[in-house]
Amino acid sequence: MIQKTGYIKILLLTILTLPILLIIPGCGQNATLPKYMQPELLYLNEQPYSQIYVEVDVIEGAEVPDEWLDVLEDFLTTHCSKPDGIKVIRDEPIPLDKIKDMSIGPASIFCLDGPDQNSDKQSAYLHIFFFNGKNTFQKKEIHSHIISLCPNTIFFPTGKVFQKNTASCTIQHETGHILGLCKEQSHSDGAHCNNNNCLMNSSPGFLDNLGFFFGIKLKKKLCKDCSNDLEKYKTESSDPNLTFDGPFLIRKEDGYSIASLPYCFMLIPEYYENKFNWHDSLDWIKKQSHENKKRYFLKSILISKSKDGSPPDISSYKDTFVKALDDPEPEVKKYAAQMLKTLEHKE
Repeated sequence: MIQKTGYIKILLLTILTLPILLIIPGCGQNATLPKYMQPELLYLNEQPYSQIYVEVDVIEGAEVPDEWLDVLEDFLTTHCSKPDGIKVIRDEPIPLDKIKDMSIGPASIFCLDGPDQNSDKQSAYLHIFFFNGKNTFQKKEIHSHIISLCPNTIFFPTGKVFQKNTASCTIQHETGHILGLCKEQSHSDGAHCNNNNCLMNSSPGFLDNLGFFFGIKLKKKLCKDCSNDLEKYKTESSDPNLTFDGPFLIRKEDGYSIASLPYCFMLIPEYYENKFNWHDSLDWIKKQSHENKKRYFLKSILISKSKDGSPPDISSYKDTFVKALDDPEPEVKKYAAQMLKTLEHKE
């Protein structure tokens, strides 16, 4: 009778645990980064930035223990060569009303401040955006993820079942993507590691899921392959055409530049390239984020104003649009084509 009861308990535990596989997913989207947008060396190497500035935004309703941020800081300290250290700044909680009816992209931009404006030294910038996954955004936006167009922000929903047992690993996992892990396809699919016990594997295994039922925290480490990848990256030089300016990731191309935030980019004409004012640009983008709160993607051309304050004739940027038709980012190509079509109608 005792033996039979034991079998029944095991069967019940198995049935109860299976749904957890759906509750504890891995990344919400494929984390493969295009070759033109891989800023991992800016985070990993001592140069050109000697410090990582981490801005932490928490939307009202999201519970974020300090332990999670300690794990993040330790992970970055362990794997990044930054003589001036890792600076984690947790902003005041953001009222839910401030981002009411906003989509996740505009909301994340509207809440960020960027690095310390009083500092005379640019840092590698990282943004962590915490929100309650149950009541803040639409269901399709509730997975932890980064955006391939601008991988310097981790979107992290809270409030999931058993999350207290998985959050530390999830934060490290997403940070691993930002540091360039799993682009080496010798041991990955280009997005996640093939080694089952690796931190960068796509999801917890069956035994891990079973452990959650008993309150056991998920503990994963980088496999030897991923650890070796990070050490190899540290010997490489970063691309001089990829830099940070405040919170913006700047990508310099032939004749123009792209200033990116997640779900947002600004097309910068060549002559304006060295006059980018990230403070004013961020203020302008935040205004656009609030006015276009339902849109997922914001795009614009960054243009200088004439002496009387009015914008110059957009036709003066025709050459910029033509060059941007060959941009490696499809959204930039599409935008350039739209602007050229607008000019054709004007002519």
